[in-house]
Amino acid sequence: MPLKNSPLAVLGFLYHLVGPRAVLLPIAFGRELPNWPNWQKTTLRESTESAFQHRLLRAIEAGGNISALLGPTGGNVCVIEITFAEQLEIFLSLNPWTRETFWTKDAHGCQIWTRITGDYHPTRINSKTQNKRHPIAKWRGGGGDQCLLYGEDPNGRRIQRIAPQLAKLVTFSNIVWPRDWQILFGEESAEGRRAD
Repeated sequence: MPLKNSPLAVLGFLYHLVGPRAVLLPIAFGRELPNWPNWQKTTLRESTESAFQHRLLRAIEAGGNISALLGPTGGNVCVIEITFAEQLEIFLSLNPWTRETFWTKDAHGCQIWTRITGDYHPTRINSKTQNKRHPIAKWRGGGGDQCLLYGEDPNGRRIQRIAPQLAKLVTFSNIVWPRDWQILFGEESAEGRRAD
């Protein structure tokens, strides 16, 4: 969607991408996190109130950022973030459904957006690192986490929307994780499948 569109049209488009039960958060331009206390506890009801919606529109008007709250509080919107391009291709080959969902790209890598149905691990979990520094991938399923959906990151890079279609409804247990990523989920949650 071109930036020339009205803030209301932009906001409507963002809800289209992540679903009407998503909790969107206004963020200052060039920032990654909201600047008010307990933003992690923002509810769907609060986020749809008129005053909050005006804050979202003002953030868009000011060139600021919009993020989506992740996990159960965020309407079960979750993100799989993959840092390295060669690992992205491996994940895509194991999970063909990813070609039918919404993606973003920023300085951290590529984010594959989903709406999860059923049980899943409601926190952030990192895989093993590559080059001894960066995790290959992250499961971002909540736990006070949010992900930029619109705007510009602190490095001055616009959030790129790739395949701007509705975030796909997925069952967590159907996600296939490359075994050598060593991304481990607790026993109390559903386990994603592993590629042999």
